[in-house]
Amino acid sequence: MAAGPPIEMLALVYEIGGSNTRAALVNTLTLEVLVEARSPTPNFHSHGKAGIDGLLQALAATIRDLAESARSGGQADLVAIGYPGPMSPDGIALSSPTLLGASLDRHLDITDLVRRATGLRRVVAMNDVTACGFRYVADGETDFALINVGSGVGNKLFVRGNPVVGPGGRGGEFGHFTVDMRPDAPLCECGGRGHLAGMSSGRGVERAVRQAAREDPAGFLGSALGADKGGRGLIDTPAIVGAFRGGDEWVIRHVAAATRPLAHAMAGLHTATGTESFILVGGFALALGPAWRDLLAEQCAAACWNLGQNWHSMVRLGEPGDRDGLIGLAFAAGRDLA
Repeated sequence: MAAGPPIEMLALVYEIGGSNTRAALVNTLTLEVLVEARSPTPNFHSHGKAGIDGLLQALAATIRDLAESARSGGQADLVAIGYPGPMSPDGIALSSPTLLGASLDRHLDITDLVRRATGLRRVVAMNDVTACGFRYVADGETDFALINVGSGVGNKLFVRGNPVVGPGGRGGEFGHFTVDMRPDAPLCECGGRGHLAGMSSGRGVERAVRQAAREDPAGFLGSALGADKGGRGLIDTPAIVGAFRGGDEWVIRHVAAATRPLAHAMAGLHTATGTESFILVGGFALALGPAWRDLLAEQCAAACWNLGQNWHSMVRLGEPGDRDGLIGLAFAAGRDLA
């Protein structure tokens, strides 16, 4: 992506998530969000029985409907999309595990799908974590690693304000390398076993806590989660976040165990590249908050040698709210088209 001063246009931007899709009309120069709308994302959980064609038709309809809502703020000059999977330089999604699942996954021309659904010919497409990273580039950050922990796990390394993804666009997907070699390791949504995303994401932590409750029923019943409705309460990510933030020792211990693979991956990224700035984003990371950031920093420090680096200053939470991707997409589109 060519660097240059952004130009002023109105961008219709989409951030497609595994659970929800958001659209907004954003000024590419001021980065003001003029109109915002959201809708559940059709995915393999909700539309898997319709097959790949039915799922993609539903996704196109969602994009089209959200475009109509966002256009109430004005006529867009272009469309920019952040997609939950690695993107080739020509706008082809190479994999979409949180959207299509393992059985339906395939290469997808998301650029063409968005172009047909919105009627706009000028399309800028990128990975969703890349889009979030550009929000921090817009704030003046240049060299940093963005770590996204939500329904999945992703990363992007930015150097001189640009993402390092390799010639095929495959970089920044450390959520899909194997950190657990056991044959019965947790299954990732991409179909692989023992992947980082299957263990340290919000969904991975939820599975780990459920497993811990089965294996340690006495400890579970003594926790804030187990005390809820006499052990019959829901074990889901909001409940886990609440118990963690409330200081429940049993929950903290199992969240820490599930987080440790992420810390090893971050320590590996640091020792391989030397990057000393890690920004944590994603719904699960931001919900867990500062105490989890501290825990993760301590685990990172324990996962590699000490050359005087201070992990507590190297690791920080991103901006509150969930507009990083929308703002980053508008900034990147304005800069790209300049």
